[in-house]
Amino acid sequence: MVQHLEVAGSCSAEQFVGWLKRLGWGEIRLRVTPLEGTAASVITPDAWLPIVVETGGSAPSVTGCAEHLDGLRRLMPGRALAWVFVGRDGSWAVGTSIGSRNRTKVHVGSFGQMRSWEQDLWRTFEEVREPTRAALRLHHHLERRELHHAFFRRSSSAVREVAQGWQASRELSESERHRLAVLFFARLVFVHVLQHRGWLRGDTRFVANQLLTPGRAQLYGRRLAPLFEALRTDPALRDHVWLEGARARARRDGVLDGVDTRRQRYPDVPWLHGGLFEPDPLEQERPDLELPDEVVRRVLLRVFERYRFVHSESPDEPAAIDPSMLGTLFERLMEPGERSRSGAFYTPPELVDVLVRRALEPVLEQHLGADLAARVAVTAELDRAQARRVVNTIEQLRVLDPACGSGAFLLGVLRYLAPRLHRARQTLEPGATLFDAVRSVATLCLYGVDVQPMATTIAALRLWLAMVSACGGRGDEGRVSGEAHPADRSGPVERGGPADRDSTHRPGSAAAHTPPGPLQPTPFDPRSRGAALDGAGRRALEVNLPALYHQLRTGDALATPFERATSERLLVPEAARRALVLAADQLHASAGHDRPAALAALQAAEAEALRGVLELAAAQRRYALSELEHPPQLSLPDAAPARRARAHTELVATARAELEAVEGLLARARAAGWRLGFDMHLHWPDVFEDGGFDVVIGNPPWVRGADVDPELRRTLQRLRPEMNPTGRAFGVQPDLSVAFVARGLGWLRRGGALAFVVPGKLLRADYAARLRRRLVEHTRLLHVDELASRGENPFAAAVCPATLVAINEPPGRTQLTTLVLEHGEVTRVPQRALSVDGPGSAFAMVPGPHAHVAAQLADRHQRRLGEILTPRYGVKTGSNELFLNPDATIDGAATVPALRGSGVRPWRAACPDRLLFAHDRRTGAPLPEDALPPSVTEWARRNEAALRRRADCRDDHHPWQVYRTHEDVLGHRVAWRDIARRLEAVPLAPVTDGGPVALNTTYVIGVPDARTAGRLAAWLNSTHVRLAADLRAERVMNGFRRYRAAVLAQLPVPDDLLDPHARRWEAIDQAVSDWHSDGDIRRLELRLGQAVEALVGTWRPDITPPRRLSLPPDPFSAWEPDGSLT
Repeated sequence: MVQHLEVAGSCSAEQFVGWLKRLGWGEIRLRVTPLEGTAASVITPDAWLPIVVETGGSAPSVTGCAEHLDGLRRLMPGRALAWVFVGRDGSWAVGTSIGSRNRTKVHVGSFGQMRSWEQDLWRTFEEVREPTRAALRLHHHLERRELHHAFFRRSSSAVREVAQGWQASRELSESERHRLAVLFFARLVFVHVLQHRGWLRGDTRFVANQLLTPGRAQLYGRRLAPLFEALRTDPALRDHVWLEGARARARRDGVLDGVDTRRQRYPDVPWLHGGLFEPDPLEQERPDLELPDEVVRRVLLRVFERYRFVHSESPDEPAAIDPSMLGTLFERLMEPGERSRSGAFYTPPELVDVLVRRALEPVLEQHLGADLAARVAVTAELDRAQARRVVNTIEQLRVLDPACGSGAFLLGVLRYLAPRLHRARQTLEPGATLFDAVRSVATLCLYGVDVQPMATTIAALRLWLAMVSACGGRGDEGRVSGEAHPADRSGPVERGGPADRDSTHRPGSAAAHTPPGPLQPTPFDPRSRGAALDGAGRRALEVNLPALYHQLRTGDALATPFERATSERLLVPEAARRALVLAADQLHASAGHDRPAALAALQAAEAEALRGVLELAAAQRRYALSELEHPPQLSLPDAAPARRARAHTELVATARAELEAVEGLLARARAAGWRLGFDMHLHWPDVFEDGGFDVVIGNPPWVRGADVDPELRRTLQRLRPEMNPTGRAFGVQPDLSVAFVARGLGWLRRGGALAFVVPGKLLRADYAARLRRRLVEHTRLLHVDELASRGENPFAAAVCPATLVAINEPPGRTQLTTLVLEHGEVTRVPQRALSVDGPGSAFAMVPGPHAHVAAQLADRHQRRLGEILTPRYGVKTGSNELFLNPDATIDGAATVPALRGSGVRPWRAACPDRLLFAHDRRTGAPLPEDALPPSVTEWARRNEAALRRRADCRDDHHPWQVYRTHEDVLGHRVAWRDIARRLEAVPLAPVTDGGPVALNTTYVIGVPDARTAGRLAAWLNSTHVRLAADLRAERVMNGFRRYRAAVLAQLPVPDDLLDPHARRWEAIDQAVSDWHSDGDIRRLELRLGQAVEALVGTWRPDITPPRRLSLPPDPFSAWEPDGSLT
């Protein structure tokens, strides 16, 4: 929608109305009035319209919008009203007023820089054709945004308060306190969703009635903990479990043989299988965990009693807390600093849905054919043969998220596959329910791994909430467990349980008889589910949520313990593999009290398989070592006996090291009860027995190579050649996402799809060259979408994202790749032509004609700039506060002009700052102490402690010296900005002649003389060379690019750039010489345009320079490399 409205960064009301009509709003009249006029005077109650559209120069402030909306609202009290303003400068505003209380919501934005949730706001007009409903949805969208922000703030405060409030006999660390607090909060969220469904005795105030009734004490130990215990316990065993807990609590209170009768019973709450309410190891180690009553009450009153919790989100209902918020909530509740350390940035739903569709569509088309896959997608009718084929295909799909986080992608896959499976099953069995389909997809198709235990807990919670949403209630009843679908025993069933004597719910209460409605909970009526009564006639609901232990694992998918020790994949023998598959199948089929035994059987099978594999690996290595230490006596030629001896010694040392590593692993596993850590081939052997996963999807961590654990980096370098950069990137450590993409391709079966969100720099960075080569030469690369090219960055990260979708099979000669470019432009290019300079080089993420011009330029000029000159980083001070603009006591002769990146423009350099520069101005060497002016000596003595603390300062350095002062950066040179919207170069005079010192927000190239500096600046400022630079430059936020030294080193240049007698440069030399005389930059640029075009030799009249975006002021004007804004 935004793309259609964007007209040179602006829009008028008439264009907006025209766009609505193109969407299908037809002849619906919309009021269009100028904002400068008095809209209230032209709108009367008789001519009431639900949407008012106005135009003007720019959007007023939020306060002004609210006042204007208030004038419209008074004319139409009690009605739904939406006011839309579109400004000629690209600004916009949306305001709404709903209901008799006239609740008003206003938001102001800009078409030039749309955030993802703002795009969702405008998408309302695409999805809704009726004005009143559109006004209501706009209001709910704005209300939901405001509600979510408030809920996040209150939740974060509540989790911190709970973390500090834990009381236990054994001390808890800060990390343990935080982990328990998040788990406590997640359980309360789930309980409130159950309460909303009416599954807690039909009482929609169940938690408040249990905990906030006056006079009750020890709320956590006597009420919440027993509630969590009951939710995980078979009703037949609850009396026994409650009694054991009551006795343990009495013993803690000093009553040895007593029972704490005040410990609350919950015999008739649902029995929820799964794992959320299973005791955490920390809870098992500290059974006396307690929370003060005032903390529990504050959390309930400030968070849970303030908001309405629902099991699913509806854009047409008032805002409430829904499961889609949990991913963002988990992101905000991570431990301080953990998010940046782990590189975890959780993915917005709209991006998840796009990537899931792009990944699953080609996979389903492979199995079903394009026609049948399309019929399933559009809910067309299927015959029984087609339905059976769809069911078999979906149930056999295996989808992995190797860094699942809070489960955003797993939930997206569930949303995509479950409705298709449900429709196909209904064709075969009309009574099939959506709950069946959701449960089958969750248990059969989805696999996830994450290094954070709480992440997998939240992922499981979100999947369980999806099942709760699909289980019974509004139009889709769940199954009785005795009638389970053959593929998965599931659904609600009535079980017996004693009545709760302390319950505030009564059979005749209003909560028990509230009819279900669109905004009301669904009460639990046992008779509606074929209830089974026990001998005492007591009932309780069983919701057979699956145990997701098998599918959701905590561990490191990149490198298993066995791979770290041996650099080899763990091979599971056939017999052990069959036992593991059988145990996993039994766990999937288990229900009720059978599940703990099935889970224990699976864990025992995994332990036995691990023991056998490690013992076999150790025996093999002992045998190999003995063979090497006692080789057979052979008659060998005498040539190079010393070399053979050295090689043999190295082999023996390697074999001994491997044996020691495996034996150490064996000892660790034995001590841990044959549990060593996650290993994909051990825990999911059935997947690899079938060839691998059908889809690997996700948003893996964005961790810089320098921040990766050294041991993990060495393991990955041994496992994957893509982690070993060569050439220009030698010595540069690849980002961790390179390893995820490389390993993800290895986890796929042939024809499987890989779909990842990755840092955009992977499309261009030299260290990812091997990975790009593998993608281009060995996969069918379907989609490359660089989100930063449209000014989008849905993550709170400095690096902008891109998405890749590839099929794991060799490409054909005619394979086309879909590129999503600037402003959402979509183009398809031959995959073999995707790289700029051949296999492994940067991807050409620009429109086809621009890439063609850049290719012509490179073809005409074979030399590269880096072959004849050396681009360098600017001077680094390490502390701009000390070196820039020093106090007046410093001798003026000791300072020089300083050029920041913000001061660079084509042919212009603004240098308002002065740099204290105690170096030789020709060679760059630091001055000795006896050559320093007295004022500098005193300054260095006064600030020596701070100067010594600089990261680059070593013991043998002078405290006054700065860094990267090569003579190339001080003489004749050309400088350009590190981060800019386009490449902009300026020639600089030598520092000895009064020229500035370029700081490290710039790059420079040293040249022999002023003539060459002028030539090079003219070349770099030309349109065609800028296009070539844009092909290689890394994109950052808001339409900016990063023009690193390596980017310019690869630019083509004429062979005779350095030749002072080259005749074809005469026009450029003369224009630059005249500019030095008259300073007329406009005249210079006009003359250079014609001269450089003739020199370039690739002029195409249909190619124009990339138009500049309508963007906010430059956010990098004061940017420094340490990430700070000065």
